[in-house]
Amino acid sequence: MVLLAGTNLPAPLYGGYQQRFGFSPLVVTLIYATYVGALVPSPLVVGLLSGSWGVYCHVLHDQTGYQDLGPDWNQRRRSAEHRTRKLVHQLEQLGHTVTPGPAA
Repeated sequence: MVLLAGTNLPAPLYGGYQQRFGFSPLVVTLIYATYVGALVPSPLVVGLLSGSWGVYCHVLHDQTGYQDLGPDWNQRRRSAEHRTRKLVHQLEQLGHTVTPGPAA
């Protein structure tokens, strides 16, 4: 709903453009069509790029070649085991020796 409202925000400006600059209705229509022409494909482009963005961040951050992480990567990344490994790694980076085990 917010996106729909946001895309209509410039609409009141077109009447002002027509009065201030003396645009004909055809010119105002062409301005709006240009706006819509740029607006419609942008979610498609951004959506395609967002899928690749995670791959680029992983490759650049870890300085490795591309490796398919699998379709369940997101669930594995959020698992308790992953969080434990990450916390142990952070503590080891601080100089601690950590042996994880069950809570007492």
